[in-house]
This record gives sequence, C-alpha cells and structure tokens, in this order.
Amino acid sequence: LPDVGFPPIADTKWAIGNTERLIKLTLNGLMGPIEVKGKQYPGQVPMTAFGGLLDDREIAAVLTYVRNSFGNGASPIKPAEVRKVRAATKEKTGLYSPAELLEQHPLGSNTQPGSIDPIKSPKTDTQPGKSRDIVSASD
Repeated sequence: LPDVGFPPIADTKWAIGNTERLIKLTLNGLMGPIEVKGKQYPGQVPMTAFGGLLDDREIAAVLTYVRNSFGNGASPIKPAEVRKVRAATKEKTGLYSPAELLEQHPLGSNTQPGSIDPIKSPKTDTQPGKSRDIVSASD
C-alpha cells in the first residue's frame, strides 16, 4: 500500500514496537503527516478508530496478527493490555496525530501498558484539514 499513499506495516516500529502506542492508534485512529522508514506520507486519509467497533479481545487478536504477519515477529498483545489502555484513554476524543503519539511514546521507547499515565493521554481533537508539521522519526 505504500505506493498508494499508505505507510507500510512490515518491519516498522509503529507495528512491532511499543504496544501501548499501537493500541492507542487502533482505538482512536490516526491522522496527519507521518514519516515511516524514511518516506513521508501526507496522512490525509485517516486510519479508522476501532475502539467503538471492536472489543478488547478482537483488537488484541488483530494487533497480534499484524505484529506477526507481513514478515513481522513481535510479542502478542493480550486483551488485558487493550482493556488497560482503553480505560486510561477513555476521555480521549478525536483521532491521534503521529506527533501526539510520538511525544507520548518515542519510537525508541519500550514503555508498555503497565506504565500508562492518563495525563499523557490528553483530550484532543484532530480535525481533517488542519495544518500540521510532518512528523519525522527514524523507523
């Protein structure tokens, strides 16, 4: 999908790195410019927020699949991890931006759901069409 404007999920820290970051973007969606594996993507088509569509078990299963498919090999995500992140971010409204998630969970971060700080999960709205800086981070 990179050729049509969507970043890859194979061998990227977004998919196989910090599980809390991955769970958050799956629960609330993602929108905004992002750089993955040295390539910039405009992020104008949002990633769907699945928090209201899938339960904790289903999200854990999908993310475990992503983390262990497409050449990836990473630890599974348990429903309890999803439940913990969902509870800690229940006040979050709107889509996450890549910049917001990277501020909370830098790509080199190994912080996992046991260390969730609800204060670092601000209640923010990301609106389509708002101007944002390109998030540039090594992946």
